[in-house]
Amino acid sequence: MVTSLTSSSSSRIVGLASGMDIDQMVSDLMKAARKPLDKLYQEKTLKEWKKEDYRTMNTQLLALRTEASNMRLQGTYLARKASSSDESVVTATSANNATTATYSIKITNLATSTIVQSSSDISNIDPTKKISEIFTDVTGEFSFSINGQEFTVDPANKTLNSFLNEISSNSKAGVTAFFASSGTNQGKIVLMSKSTGSTSSINLVDSTNSFLTGKLGLNTTTPGSDATVTINGIETKQSSNIFTINGTTFTLKGKLDTVSTVSVVQDSDAIYNSIKSFVDKYNDVIDKLNTEVREKRYRDYAPLTSEQKEDMKDEEIKLWEEKAKSGMLRSDPILTNCINKMRFNWSQTVSFTGVNADYNQMSEFGINTGSYVDEDGNVTLGEEGKLIIDEAKLKKAINEHPQEVIDFFTKTSDTDNESEMGVAQRLYRTLNTAINDIIDQAGISNSLSQYDNSYLAKAIEDLDERIDAKTESLNDLEDYYYSKFTAMETAIQKYNTQSAWLSQQFSS
Repeated sequence: MVTSLTSSSSSRIVGLASGMDIDQMVSDLMKAARKPLDKLYQEKTLKEWKKEDYRTMNTQLLALRTEASNMRLQGTYLARKASSSDESVVTATSANNATTATYSIKITNLATSTIVQSSSDISNIDPTKKISEIFTDVTGEFSFSINGQEFTVDPANKTLNSFLNEISSNSKAGVTAFFASSGTNQGKIVLMSKSTGSTSSINLVDSTNSFLTGKLGLNTTTPGSDATVTINGIETKQSSNIFTINGTTFTLKGKLDTVSTVSVVQDSDAIYNSIKSFVDKYNDVIDKLNTEVREKRYRDYAPLTSEQKEDMKDEEIKLWEEKAKSGMLRSDPILTNCINKMRFNWSQTVSFTGVNADYNQMSEFGINTGSYVDEDGNVTLGEEGKLIIDEAKLKKAINEHPQEVIDFFTKTSDTDNESEMGVAQRLYRTLNTAINDIIDQAGISNSLSQYDNSYLAKAIEDLDERIDAKTESLNDLEDYYYSKFTAMETAIQKYNTQSAWLSQQFSS
């Protein structure tokens, strides 16, 4: 690819005979010839700027499409929250779609782990010392397994504490090992299963020197037990103190024989926040799109050439290019159509049937465009298609008409009729169309995507080919000028030589 004007001539005579500044003369001649090439570079730069602006807008649309995708899901509007009347008995959390209900909880006993511990007090040992220092007769490596996981220990290089930590850190063994310095197990080595319930177990296969059962005395086993809990009058067994029923996860705390009530209700605040976040993102994107399509285009400010930049200061270049780059997507049909379509997506009614068929437009849910007057008489003005939320009205709709709220955003159409679709469904389709149209124009802003078949990419590639051809033509023209001047210099030099010879002949 030819990227600069470089003569292929190997020999040039630059004014030695004539005394003229041949380089400057050729440079002046080439300036006029180079103008078409400068135009091609400027045209390429404009298309590159336009492609960059398109991709920036597409990033915004992609983010909004992600929000719209989430708002198409009914689970977004089925947020639940759980509360306990006595968190010393039980706490609870609810997932979206959890059944709304009230649970009466009474704990008879908690689930416990299987425990293996030393049969006698060995508090006289120092667990920070090496195993071989504590038990002097343990000199060579020994092995054992816990729940099928093999361990090999060098007693000369491992303290008792690090030995116990190694057991605890092996997730497959499923055991917590420690030296109890206090409590009911004080002065004993304890192995506790990480799982609870009657099915929990600790299976020890000791080494030949019986380090676990002999030296540490791990001979006393207390089996794990299930939790016994009465839920709404029905006694049940649970292998863990944490369990899930109908989408609500309960955590038993241990205050026994005391009744606590867990209430699972709709989380209206979470639903409101999801809708508000969606509207805020929509307003942000609408604002950016409006700014882009209405940005002024300064056609007198063309992209600067390299020569022009050489005669300007950095600040001057920056200010010039700010105007040159402005308005690349002014009145762009893809963005303009997307704006108009998104506004219509919100304002168009959603076809409902049944008792609450009147809840078919955004104003019924407290979502408006234009001016809005709050309870204190303050006027908020919507602009350029932005939405305004009446918080009290929207929260009332969420609490009193939850299904209508869900349908307004998520409703689908068996016949692909947009008037039957929810707002989020419509917006997702509109955004998909705009995103794909922009990709057709400007490609994907992704370093992993090496192939760009977009319209602007092809146009830039075509300009590159024209620039190469024009550059090569100008190189040939420059060589032509130099060849003519070289011929002139050669003739002058020949004339000067002959003149000097004649002068010498006459003088002699």
